Formats: sequence, structure tokens, C-alpha cells
Amino acid sequence: MTVTPTTTHPGIDRIRRVDQAAFARDLAELKAEIDATSGEADVAHLRKMMRWSRAASLAGFATAWIAPNPISAIALGLASFTRWTIVGHHVCHGAYDRIDGAPSHFDSRRFGRGWRRFIDWFDWFLPEAWHQEHDLDHHYNLGEAADPDSVELNTKWLHDERIPLVLRYLLVVPLALTWRFTYYAATTIDALHTARERRARPGDAAPATLLRREVWLPWYPRGRDLILKSWLLYGVGRFLLLPALVYGVSPWAALSLAINLILGELYANLHSFVVIVSNHAGGDLYSFGKPATTKAEFQLRQAVASVNFRTGGDLNDFLHGFLNYQIEHHLWPSWTPRRYQRAQPHVKEICARHGVPYVQQPVWSRFQRLIAVIVGVETATPVDTRASEPSPARAPRGFAQVPIRVGLRGAMHGL
Repeated sequence: MTVTPTTTHPGIDRIRRVDQAAFARDLAELKAEIDATSGEADVAHLRKMMRWSRAASLAGFATAWIAPNPISAIALGLASFTRWTIVGHHVCHGAYDRIDGAPSHFDSRRFGRGWRRFIDWFDWFLPEAWHQEHDLDHHYNLGEAADPDSVELNTKWLHDERIPLVLRYLLVVPLALTWRFTYYAATTIDALHTARERRARPGDAAPATLLRREVWLPWYPRGRDLILKSWLLYGVGRFLLLPALVYGVSPWAALSLAINLILGELYANLHSFVVIVSNHAGGDLYSFGKPATTKAEFQLRQAVASVNFRTGGDLNDFLHGFLNYQIEHHLWPSWTPRRYQRAQPHVKEICARHGVPYVQQPVWSRFQRLIAVIVGVETATPVDTRASEPSPARAPRGFAQVPIRVGLRGAMHGL
């Protein structure tokens, strides 16, 4: 993708006038202040969110055997959604690695690895594959052509003028209801294999696109991992083996449980699609043609290429999976959810003080803009964020100068 900076958008000049070094200094002061008062309370907060997630799961399983019903399905889907977005997401980012007193299974290097996958975070995704695709490839390439989660690039095939606009809108429905086990399961495994290939053969990695037979067919390593380690392991385990456990007691209970689990999965797909994909889509956000060259420029990009939803209150944040703090999350990926809650009003004020656009709207408003991007009637605005006078704050090692985004744990913690 070739991005040509323009000066026609009203926000372009505003972004170019930002004193990036001063903006980064104020963010650094806020980070130090929040970090200094974080610790055991952050672990206690995560445990609270885990209890809520488990309560939803318990409510779903306790009623799912009675008959197919929306209450059980939504409870089961909400449990899957929050276990992913609140627990798996933040632990894999290393949010609790450096907190004294945090349980050892909250360590990102142990969480969900090997047999612990079945007790920590059993889902369509391999935690190590999720870490590569999301924590590294997405976060350190946000808004660039190398971002694996770019909505515009991933739906470019849908923008073909030969596809009627009405059909494009209709195709959003199956995409939203299946994206966890179609798009995300495949793209995370593909990212993991691509990273391994780059380490073994620099400059000889497969192209970053899912439209390749290697991703889907079982006689290729990517396709084999997708089918065996994702679709079969999780799909059979959750949707066949669990209902089979109660079949001897009541075939009707087994059938009801299976149907509610499937409906719950569809709900988890829809809920997560609305909340996650909307975070970086809209014509009021920005895209970039080249990697950032300084840490200050990098942080500016995180703010102007992300969007927050309504924030505040554990219940509201739980239902959003704490993805309503996307700006703060991209500024400091290895933070805990509680730190985002405390920092958000200060980040908003810092952005206002420095003239940095800070987009915050209700999730349903952003979902409408997401659909507009998917069907090709809206697009992010390309902008050149290079400061007129380079900031002395250098970019974190690995994400700007080196094209291979691997081994970035230290740089991530540094943000």
C-alpha cells in the first residue's frame, strides 16, 4: 500500500503542528505517576473481573441444558468474550509480569502455554500465536501497511466495484458472526509461522495475506496447525465433548447445551467484532506510509489512529472488555486495565493541551463508521507524522528501524 500524505483534511495541519517531544514528556510524567501507585490492587482488580467472567460462564452452563435460550447463550458468549479481551489479552501483553505478588500463572511467558492452555485460556487462538500477531505485529505497525489488522486492507477485496454495495453490507453479517474462528484463528497462526520463517530465513517470509492455500490446507504447516490446534482441538472439545458428557443423563440436555454453546459462540463473535474492530476504523482516524522514527512520533500515532468508547465504571468497562480504553492501551500496551481507568481522563487532557485529536464516541456510533470502512465508502486519512525538527526521544529498538518485529518484550515494557 502506498500512502500519499495530503493536506486537504482539516486535521492534517493540526497533527503536524504538535510538539511531539513535549507531548511525549507529559505522557512519560503521567506514566511514572500511575506506575508508582500500581501493584497488588491491579491484581485484585483482575481477579474481580475474572470472577465476573466465571459467574457469566456458570450462569450459562447452569441453564444451558434446560432448553435452547438467549439468556444462556449470551452468558456463555459474554464469558468467552471477557476471558479473551480482559484476561488473555492483558496477561499476554505482560501487564502483570512486573507486579510483585502476582500469581506465577499471570506471567505472559507461562500463561496459556502447553497444558496450561486448557485452564488459563482455552479458545480458538494459540496464546503464542496471539502474542505474535496482536502484541507485536499489530501494535508496532498500527495504521501502516504492515498492520495485520488493518480493516481497510483486509477488506480491500470487498471494495471491487463489481460487487453491489447492498451485497457488501450483507456480507458484514457472516463476517461478524464467524470472525473469531475464521479471520483471527487463521491470521494469528499465519503470523506465528511468518515470524518463525523470518528468523530462519530473513527476507524470505511468506506474504502477509490469508488468501493463500498454505493457510487453509492441512498438508501445509500453517493449515495443519489451524485445523488441528484450533478448529479441531477447541471446536470438538467445546461443542461436541462437553455436550457428550451429559448425553447419558439426557439426550435433550446434551442437545440443548450444544445449541446454546453454538449460539453463545455466535454472540461472542458479534460482541467482539463490534467492540474490537471498531477501535481503529473511521475517516476521522489516520494512516501512515512509513514506520515511525522516534518514540514521540510513535506515541502520537497511537493516539490519532485509535478510538475510545464510553469509559468509566467496572460494569461498563467489563462489557466493553476494557477495549474502550484503546488510546491508552496503545500508548502503554503492557498496562493493566485498572491503570487505563486511572489514566484516561489525564491522557484526554494532555491530548487537548497539545492539540492532539482524541476521538471518543459510543461504541454503536463507531460501529457504523466501521461498516462504512468495510464496504469501502469511508477510509482513514493518510498523514505524514514526521516532526519538522526530530525529537531527541528515539524510537523503541525494533519497531521502526528493523523490519522484523520480533524480540520486542523489553521495548513494549518500556512504553
